[in-house]
Amino acid sequence: MTEDRTADERLAGGRPRPHDAWFRARVQEALDDTAGDLSDDQVNARLAARREAALRRAGGV
Repeated sequence: MTEDRTADERLAGGRPRPHDAWFRARVQEALDDTAGDLSDDQVNARLAARREAALRRAGGV
């Protein structure tokens, strides 16, 4: 057993659990992502637009 195994994997009989494999793949995908970073203002503007759209769909605006 290698040292990078988690306690949860050891409890699963030495086999990684499905969620662990999924999570590790998502982390690696994020590390490999070469897309540019977004500024705080860009993120806030995108979230505001999504909130407004959700409220419109819900009939709140």
